[in-house]
Amino acid sequence: MTFKTVDDIAEVIKDKSDEEESLHRRMEEDYKLFVGYPYTPPTGYTKAYTDNYPQTSGDKVIDIASKSKLSYSIPITKESLEERRVISETERAFGGMLDLA
Repeated sequence: MTFKTVDDIAEVIKDKSDEEESLHRRMEEDYKLFVGYPYTPPTGYTKAYTDNYPQTSGDKVIDIASKSKLSYSIPITKESLEERRVISETERAFGGMLDLA
């Protein structure tokens, strides 16, 4: 895709901004719930409550992740070839789990 004028670039930027506007709005609303802003229920609902559970849970997860060990090592010493294969597969599986986390 080539752009010949500044207006072409501005149009593409505006289109992308319009696409992402609903996502940004949703993220702002979710953040308000996360930090404990009072919740306004949808039409038809009369009661709502706000608590700090989302933020405290998030803080716990961030704390655990920040203190976790980021490297791992499974030593192989005097095991047989078959046992070393099992250990190596375990190490790769564990590494994959850390990557997913």
